Amino acid sequence: MFKDIRVRAALRTLGLFGIAAVSGLVGALFIQTYGIMAAVTLVAIGLVAAMMGAVYDIMLLKLKHEKEYKDLSASLNKTITE
Repeated sequence: MFKDIRVRAALRTLGLFGIAAVSGLVGALFIQTYGIMAAVTLVAIGLVAAMMGAVYDIMLLKLKHEKEYKDLSASLNKTITE
């Protein structure tokens, strides 16, 4: 749509600020309605879920690398023995 990279960067920046403003408004309304402890509890639950996701991703990457290593080792051993 816009060819100039500066215009696209400005639009993306405005969009990001808009999302931040809406998120802040929703957060403020939530705190006014349910209290600060409910917000803190939700943030804590979110952080625990994010940490669990990060650990899962690390374990998945580790298993993928182990499989690739075994496949590469088998391929190299096959090439060497031939």
